[in-house]
Amino acid sequence: MEADVHAKHAFTNYVDLTKMTTWQPNLKAIESVKGTLFQKGSEGYLVYTQNNQEMRMHVHVDQCNDQVFDAVYDVPGVWNRTTEYFIEKGDKLLWKSVVEFRFDADSAAPKGVFEVATKKSMEQFLSYMKKQG
Repeated sequence: MEADVHAKHAFTNYVDLTKMTTWQPNLKAIESVKGTLFQKGSEGYLVYTQNNQEMRMHVHVDQCNDQVFDAVYDVPGVWNRTTEYFIEKGDKLLWKSVVEFRFDADSAAPKGVFEVATKKSMEQFLSYMKKQG
């Protein structure tokens, strides 16, 4: 995905906990358990509300620098690694997201729902960044 923003500006906004609920409207709380969430080595929870139900997603951040954000997200029955690359391409952001899902064999989690939600989150973030200029 591309956008008319600088990569460093996009990355800074992506990992800014104070701005996450702005571009993720279903995100209701962010809980740091180890370190400050969304910094390298940190752990915590993202708490979402959807259809009047709360979902707590465990997060472990493996890498966080100006160009790469790599984290593992867990909910019961689903493991997800997401690696985000924020690349400067002239005056534009080239945002590459590599996403891997693993579902437990007995998981009733609908696989397509997670993929759609991930793509929607990316679109919400890009829309937010375009408004920021």
